Amino acid sequence: MPQQKKVYDYKPGVVERQIITALRKRDRESTVADIISTSGLPKYQVQDMMNQIVRDYAGQLRVTQSGEILYYFPDGLRNQRRGFIPSVKRFLFKSAGIAAKVLTILFKIWIMVMLIGYFLLFIALLLLAMVASIAGSANSRDSDRGGRDRGGLGGFGSFYLTAKVIQLFATLWLYSGSPARYDTDPYGRRRQRPKGRPLHQSVFAFVFGEDSPLKEWSEREKREFIKFIQSHKGIATIEEIMHLTGRDRNRAQELLNEFLVEFEGEPEVTETGVLIYRFPELMRTSDKSTAGPELQREFKPLIPFSRNKAGTNRWIGFFNGFNLVFGGYFLYYSYGVHTLSAQSALDRFYAFVVSLFTQISAQPVALIGFALGVVPLAFSAFFYLIPVLRRLRDRKINEGIKRDNLRKRTIANVLAGPDSVDPEEIVPQLPEEKPTNWPDFVGAAIQDVAGERSIDIEEKLSAQGGKPAAYLYHIPDLKRELSELQSYRSTVKLEQYDLGKTVFDSGTEEN
Repeated sequence: MPQQKKVYDYKPGVVERQIITALRKRDRESTVADIISTSGLPKYQVQDMMNQIVRDYAGQLRVTQSGEILYYFPDGLRNQRRGFIPSVKRFLFKSAGIAAKVLTILFKIWIMVMLIGYFLLFIALLLLAMVASIAGSANSRDSDRGGRDRGGLGGFGSFYLTAKVIQLFATLWLYSGSPARYDTDPYGRRRQRPKGRPLHQSVFAFVFGEDSPLKEWSEREKREFIKFIQSHKGIATIEEIMHLTGRDRNRAQELLNEFLVEFEGEPEVTETGVLIYRFPELMRTSDKSTAGPELQREFKPLIPFSRNKAGTNRWIGFFNGFNLVFGGYFLYYSYGVHTLSAQSALDRFYAFVVSLFTQISAQPVALIGFALGVVPLAFSAFFYLIPVLRRLRDRKINEGIKRDNLRKRTIANVLAGPDSVDPEEIVPQLPEEKPTNWPDFVGAAIQDVAGERSIDIEEKLSAQGGKPAAYLYHIPDLKRELSELQSYRSTVKLEQYDLGKTVFDSGTEEN
């Protein structure tokens, strides 16, 4: 089964680092349930790795009266394995992380060079052409001499402007953040505002977007589920999972099935016929506090285009559009069938650029066509295409996020009073929970919460004046089940999960 592969087939190195991170966060003795609660890892993976971690990090064990094992590390969480192979593995792991960061920085530099470098190069060529044109007009009596002047000016101007391009690029790279600004607080103290992001980071964000706010959402969602279980006597229902996650009934059931495998849970039907899911293994924790968050209604964040200021994105778009136009211009003049005319300013500009490139290449037209045409045109096209495709994808994802967020609000309303649910009271308060055609979605979400239970629909207002009728939903069976669930939870005794006193400690001299 795919889910079994996810649980039982894993990368030991990745799981080990997650467990070590969880142990460092706790910084005290921990049971398997404690590590699961902090890391969100499946029970099998934690149990499978703990013997190796105890060996490599000089851990110690305590056994309680209930038979539960407590892990602790008196010498800290430092890998004690010595030898050539372990040292090489640690070195390679650190080197891979450094290499990834370096390659990311180089990639950002390359994009910055292409965008700003080509923009400044095209500007430099325009300025040189203007200077050459003015010089040519002043020396129109001697055309041969004027040609030599343009050649000399082109060589010196190319060297000078290249140096200025490098200087300007370095300035943009190092100092492109917003200048330091200061505010005065109510007490008259002068405080500096946060500095804006550098231009190279803004360019990268424009193309590829920001780090996804949903990157770690599933792991965070899993940890919240564990907290909920531990604060609700090890019991959950599918409606509670729907409320926690904002998922519809089918997706919530899929998630519950995953949790049943990962945390060794089990479905059970109470004597009154309520279907519940028990997770006793998550309750065997050394933390004595059973207080925890009630059902959360934290909304998923939408994926933004970027966190750049609107003005910054406009300038980046302008730079790239400028390069796109000039790349197309040079590509057309280099490979298109076109006879140059002295009467056309565009033709004269291209002829001037050819005269410049004759100083560095025997085939200036081919070089111009590739270096000033193909390369910037292809780069600029992809520079626009990537954000467009990304935005189309993100809009679809964001629509799903809005539905999940509004479903959370809807379920909260239903669970608070299933005997009388008024859809008109369920109104989105934030853009993050306002999907397309949301009023119809609310009605469908109410019916999804009810599941196969019967729903009594009462007409609250008749349709009139083009305004549709309004209804109230009554779900008496759900109200009864919620009451019975509360009664069942009250009968569960937390003492059955007590670890008891320590009966064995591998770290004491006696043992």
